[in-house]
Amino acid sequence: MISAIAILAGMLHSSAECKIPLYVQTSSIPSSHKEQFYISLKDAITFWNDQSPKIGFELVGDSYYEANSNAATISWSNDSGEQPKSIANTYLLYDSNIFIKRARVNLLYKTHWCSSYNTDLSSCYDMTNSLEHELGHVFGLTHTTNAEDLMKAEADFASRATHELSKNDKERFEKIIARTSCRGSSTTFVWR
Repeated sequence: MISAIAILAGMLHSSAECKIPLYVQTSSIPSSHKEQFYISLKDAITFWNDQSPKIGFELVGDSYYEANSNAATISWSNDSGEQPKSIANTYLLYDSNIFIKRARVNLLYKTHWCSSYNTDLSSCYDMTNSLEHELGHVFGLTHTTNAEDLMKAEADFASRATHELSKNDKERFEKIIARTSCRGSSTTFVWR
């Protein structure tokens, strides 16, 4: 049987010059959220891949990356880190030149995720928007305090469903793109 991640990987081809390999730890996805997660993941990857022809995500598979590879992994976790009110978090590992080497995005089990796009966002969190936000961290975007930014620090239910980059987000993302360069194969590159 072909996994949902393999099907998505076949559908989502990045034409970007620099591709960030993206793995999903499928064994960690709660069965109650699998369908919505796959839809949200597809939409979040498409969202970021549409932002720039230079850098994008390439969904590779449903296993962990090799220890020495530049890659990002998405999983589900109970670990809210130092932010007990977090709905999701991203951990970045930097190399000796302060370039991002690996990233791990965690969606938290405890979060009350919306079950579909038709859900009233006043009582749950939008999974697609949360993935868009966390994948923004994978590019090196940090939190902001601007209410209209996708990268704002505080998730606040209804206004969280932005699904677009603000002017501020775009300017910061363009600076990252300007500093991004590929090295050799599409899976070995530098991004901050």
